[in-house]
Amino acid sequence: MTDRLRALAGWLFLSLLSATVCWLALAGWQEFAVDTAAFLRPLAVAALLLAITAAGVRALWAENTVLGRVIAPALGQLLVGTAFLFHHITGRWWPSRSGVAEFGRTLRDGYLIAREHTSPIPDLYPEYPILLLGIGLLLIIGLDLAAVGTGQPSLAGLLLLLVVALGAAMQTGPLPAYLLLAPGLAWLILVAAVEVGPRLTRRWSHAESAEGYDPEDDLEPGEGRRWLRISRAALPVLTVSAIAATVLPAVVPDSRPVPPEGEGNGKQGLRLTNPVLDLGRNLNREQDLDVVSVLTTDPEKRYLRTTVLDEFTGTLWRPSPRNLGSQFRVNGALPRPSGLSPSVRTRTHSWSIRVANDFESSWLPLPEYPSAVEVDRDWRYGPETLDVTAAALQVTAAGLEYQASGLALAPSKDQLRNAVPPPARVRKAGTALPTGMSPVFETTAKRVTKGARNDYERAVLLQRWFRDAGGFRYSTVRAPGNGLSSLAKFISDERIGYCEQFAGAMALLARVLGIPSRVAVGFLSPETHGDVSTYSLHDLHAWPELYFQGVGWTRFEPTPTSRTGVPPDYTLGRLRARSGDPEGEEAPRVPAPAAPRPLPEKQAAPTATPAAIPTWTWWLAAGGVVTLLGAFGPRVTRRLRTRRRWARATSADALAEAAWAELRDTAIDAGVNWQVGRSPRTVESDLLHWLRPDAEARDALHQVISFVELTRYARPRPLSDQTREEVIGQVDRWREQVHEQMLEPPDRWWPKSVLSSVRPKW
Repeated sequence: MTDRLRALAGWLFLSLLSATVCWLALAGWQEFAVDTAAFLRPLAVAALLLAITAAGVRALWAENTVLGRVIAPALGQLLVGTAFLFHHITGRWWPSRSGVAEFGRTLRDGYLIAREHTSPIPDLYPEYPILLLGIGLLLIIGLDLAAVGTGQPSLAGLLLLLVVALGAAMQTGPLPAYLLLAPGLAWLILVAAVEVGPRLTRRWSHAESAEGYDPEDDLEPGEGRRWLRISRAALPVLTVSAIAATVLPAVVPDSRPVPPEGEGNGKQGLRLTNPVLDLGRNLNREQDLDVVSVLTTDPEKRYLRTTVLDEFTGTLWRPSPRNLGSQFRVNGALPRPSGLSPSVRTRTHSWSIRVANDFESSWLPLPEYPSAVEVDRDWRYGPETLDVTAAALQVTAAGLEYQASGLALAPSKDQLRNAVPPPARVRKAGTALPTGMSPVFETTAKRVTKGARNDYERAVLLQRWFRDAGGFRYSTVRAPGNGLSSLAKFISDERIGYCEQFAGAMALLARVLGIPSRVAVGFLSPETHGDVSTYSLHDLHAWPELYFQGVGWTRFEPTPTSRTGVPPDYTLGRLRARSGDPEGEEAPRVPAPAAPRPLPEKQAAPTATPAAIPTWTWWLAAGGVVTLLGAFGPRVTRRLRTRRRWARATSADALAEAAWAELRDTAIDAGVNWQVGRSPRTVESDLLHWLRPDAEARDALHQVISFVELTRYARPRPLSDQTREEVIGQVDRWREQVHEQMLEPPDRWWPKSVLSSVRPKW
């Protein structure tokens, strides 16, 4: 039991130190997400659990083998880490079918967010910090395997360097010194803790008295044997580092962060690379900047489209993968919009468009329904969406001047009302929904469209509910995101957001009703001076497009009037003409919202109440207490025990027994097998044989043994203060000699005499 306790203390110290090193390195990932605490805080708790798991497995394993030090601890940490992450996502410890589905979907969505967004990713998307938490768990396990399992923390620095380098690469400026110094200093402490003595980890796993253990093998190892151990340790370290170097960049968000306004290369941080994230970012900019100027024959010139988001992942709306083959290169005329029949009244308008030099858009601003585009460089159009994107990453619309033609559609209500079902291809792609959706979407969609006879009426009722009857309010201050949970709150509880939420929510409810839908992103309502109209960053907008066979993808406008003005003509007025309704019924009315709770423009500050302490804080505090007790407890206990002995030694007999107890504990600390019942002279001979002290220490030991012998076997005698101080000083000199020559650092911090489960009697 004594050896296992010592092994547990030693392995726990190293595992905690290794986890701390990795956590400090991951703290440098502050540019990955806006709210890095969302994954660093639970990661601290998980690091403690992983360290305890690894230490327990290594301490309880009977043999000091690769299986016991590397494989088994890694498997145990993977099991505990997976359970922790599963509980963090689902709130449950035991797996279920729905829980596993939610677990996988959350990690998948986090990966998609990383691929689709630029850093730092805002806290609108909680799935990404969860993904970072999972990556952090794997890195802690990998560093523990490399540094503690193989006993080569210097080689594990390769993995640590990779983690720090990734964080530094994402910085918009120089990496703060503390983010580099803290993990570096902790790593140096780890190297010193493991490599301070060649016997460190082996002695924690084996007692020196165990059969087959030869201390000489550790004290003076041959060079060939040492390099063999290092080469064996290097293989898993290099393997883990190579895997991490391959996998980590795949989950790192776009490393082209937006520089602060007024800094950098003069481009003012304007970018439209990811339609959803950049929409919210630019709408909330304090400074509004002009980005697109147009000269057109279209009298309305309200909407200018950049891209189409036709795929909903459950976390965000995004463009589906485009077929950008050379046959889709923009070169004059474009195909007719999908589903548009010649019976729909259209007008063609010409557009002359100029993009500002500092607006780096990967998508080309165009009319809603482009029919022709003449532009320099390599641009490709989506055959189904007719949005135009750059074929190469380095190509942007910044500074471009180009010509385009666009169709203005004027469908009638009858054409929309009498539309036949869409083709199977359009319906399948346009109504795809993620699994695990809340019932609130279906309930709300059916309640709002109750009484509607066709998809057109359902679409208009949805639009009117968002604009008027639903109690919604437009605001860019609170932007709840576009994931399932955020949209569920948006339509049922909060009912405040900006165009991203209105467009995404209406498109999602339309899909629930079986109406193909998607979200378009572009500009709305430019400022016109003379013949030139200019769109600014604050004119960025999103709106839903619903598919009606014969008309095609049709724009609807759920965002309130305060932002968008009048909605499309075909959504105004009565939905059913009196002469066309044989029963003479009125068009269905949009039901009033169920207990609407629109937020006021300004709310009084709530009364301050004591904040509840998060659970993770208690876990972290408990872990810190356990760590401190494990690190300092045995050594402090040993010193307090010595002080108590000397304080009680007020007589010659008591001083002799206290000195004898100190000799015994010092011998046990040094690994000497102390046998009870031997005479003082025999003990002196054995200690000199085992410990081989210098002349000063031999003389101190002899003086202590003589005092004990005379006190035990001679007549009682008084104890003077001088004699007491001399005996205590001789014991201290002996103990210091043994500590310096025979005890390694772990034996000093975790003395065997304190951790021994059976105390030998005098």
